[in-house]
Amino acid sequence: MEQELGDQIDQLAQSLARLDPSQTQDSEGSARQVASDAQQLRQQIESLSEQAEQFNQRSAGEANETEGTGNTPSLAQMREQLENSQALAENLSQQLAQQRGGTTQTLRGEANAVGTARSIRQQLTRQNIEDFLAQPELLQALLQPIVELEGALRAQAELESAATQLFSADEEAIPDAYRELVEQYYRTLSEGDSGGAR
Repeated sequence: MEQELGDQIDQLAQSLARLDPSQTQDSEGSARQVASDAQQLRQQIESLSEQAEQFNQRSAGEANETEGTGNTPSLAQMREQLENSQALAENLSQQLAQQRGGTTQTLRGEANAVGTARSIRQQLTRQNIEDFLAQPELLQALLQPIVELEGALRAQAELESAATQLFSADEEAIPDAYRELVEQYYRTLSEGDSGGAR
């Protein structure tokens, strides 16, 4: 019974903490950053996929794999971009785990986002650039979960932003012109009532 009561108190405290505007603004910034990182990861993987395709087309016609020619990237450049993507996926996974670790209860979508980010990170770190060049479909298969993760994170950031805006409405001053129009409206209504009561 004490455990059940303690759990209910924790849930109430978390609910109240979510209503705190200052905490909501902090989590909103964090959610926006995570969504931005997911977008950047998607863009990097799309770019890497295009580069791998160009590299494979060039390799089919030439034997030179050490230097990039024209717009075609070199193997070293693609390795570097893959390492950047791996680091970004690792960072994204850690950010999501930290967000989830901040509360004892998480939404099912948040748990899925953490799992998806971990899966993406594992798939990226398990492969090297030669694997992706040999099987370009591996990069394409990575794109779908990244796009879904990005969409979910962006939606979460928008929800948190909307919650913050609900709090900021009370803090905003009402423009004088609007206030005067409202006063004029109520004067007109009151004059209309007194004129009809005669």
